[in-house]
Amino acid sequence: MSEADKDKTEEPTPFRLEEARKRGEVAKSIDVPGTLIMIVAAAIIGLTGAGVAYQLANATRRMIAVSGEVSTIDGALFDWMSNVYAPVWQALTPLVLGLLVTAVVGHLLQTGPIFTTHPLKPDFKRMNPMQTIKRIFSMRTLWELGKMAAKFILLGAICAIFVWKGAALAEAVAMTLPRRIGSLMLSAFIKASVYVLMVLALLAFIDLLFARREFMKKMRMSRRELKDEIKRRDGDPTVKSKQKQQIRELLKKTRALGRVREADVVLTNPTHVAVALRYRPGETLAPVVLAKGAGLLSSRIRRLAARHRVPIVRVPALARALYSECEIDGMVPADRYAELAPVYRELWAAQRETGA
Repeated sequence: MSEADKDKTEEPTPFRLEEARKRGEVAKSIDVPGTLIMIVAAAIIGLTGAGVAYQLANATRRMIAVSGEVSTIDGALFDWMSNVYAPVWQALTPLVLGLLVTAVVGHLLQTGPIFTTHPLKPDFKRMNPMQTIKRIFSMRTLWELGKMAAKFILLGAICAIFVWKGAALAEAVAMTLPRRIGSLMLSAFIKASVYVLMVLALLAFIDLLFARREFMKKMRMSRRELKDEIKRRDGDPTVKSKQKQQIRELLKKTRALGRVREADVVLTNPTHVAVALRYRPGETLAPVVLAKGAGLLSSRIRRLAARHRVPIVRVPALARALYSECEIDGMVPADRYAELAPVYRELWAAQRETGA
């Protein structure tokens, strides 16, 4: 085990496994779909073999019957042969469709639906001779050699048993009526298939467990990788802090809407920005910003002001300046007094006239 592998002591997180899945990296065994294909093929042959054999024998009999009458080999003969053997292809259709469906299902059962083009991208690391040597002497290679040896021994033993019993089978075929030879051969095929497929299924299951174990081992993470992933998933602390600050400011602006009714005046842009001000001589040195907002908040401030009969004054430049320069509950800066004074003079004059 290399030093890099020793550092990877943490189990892979779901996020890391999902990223690997997007790259097409999943735990799978090539023996599983292969074994499923052989099981389905044996089952379909056992069910439809008699029909295929009948159609093949019938087509061959028709071919032999006209073989002496054909003088030339031309396109008409090939068309006739296609028609003769068409029932054979139809009888083989369940087998072909079954194998195609099983090949797809065999992969889906292991990995689920995956669509990615990442494996098609060139990877120059694979051209590194050291990586090639490492793959050759990897645990996976040793496992494949051991698996092949196990298949050879187990299937060889099954083959030896059937060869040993072959004489008895040949004698049974010789002593059986012709119409029963088919059922006798089918019985021998089923028995041989059961033993062979049991061995292949057992080895495929063990190979799947090994593939998953090796994949999870490959996906292990070091503590540093785990911290980097958390930082990547949750975002940079600086960005998070800025987002929280923006949320706090938005909440503060939203809560300030309830104070619009206390304002003396609302300055607008007229539609994009709104700033609500209140000035109490003797209490504050300058007008205070009770609420401010842009976009939807601006529209909400204007509606509240209209509802509570707070004057709305259109001063685009001053409204934009106060919106950007002043915080909520902050006072208007001194350099804006000259622009704001005419607004309050008109406001107070209107109030005096109303009071008169």
